[in-house]
Amino acid sequence: MALIFKQSNNFYINFNNLEEDLRIKQSKNFCFIYSKEKLVALNIFDFDKFSYLKEGFSILAFKEKNILLEEFPEIFKDFIFQPFYLVGFIEKIEKHPNSDKLIIINIKSNKNYKIVTNRIDLKQGEKLVFATSNSYLPNGLKISNSKVVNIESEGMILSYKSLNLKNSDELIKSDFEIGKEFVF
Repeated sequence: MALIFKQSNNFYINFNNLEEDLRIKQSKNFCFIYSKEKLVALNIFDFDKFSYLKEGFSILAFKEKNILLEEFPEIFKDFIFQPFYLVGFIEKIEKHPNSDKLIIINIKSNKNYKIVTNRIDLKQGEKLVFATSNSYLPNGLKISNSKVVNIESEGMILSYKSLNLKNSDELIKSDFEIGKEFVF
């Protein structure tokens, strides 16, 4: 279990109990706390600069994660940072072979994705926002690759409600760039 709190404009995450042999490694933006050579806590200074907070939910944006890589390459060299929410373009829509209430959509984004959804209102050629595998929704739901009625699905189509946005205008904009991270 992690202890997480925000005080003023700093954000603190404690992953494990602080024990002995504490060592601190600090930069301009981050402070890593080690106990017995194991990372046990992280403090992000000037947190609002690195995160996007909407309706009580916050994520580090993909471009800001690169600052972690630049400042602490030895810590994050094995981490794979990926954007959670992407803008995509519907290239193809197919009927689901095992369900009349589902469709399979092929999405072009930073790569090609195939997602099974019940959103039968979607149309080929539309832009949309979707969650990639290993992302989290504001309600805490983790999105994972999964089989939906025996068809592999690589994410989830997002609605303004699933992101706790006030209305659909925040989610449907023609100027969104395909393949880029959607930041709300």
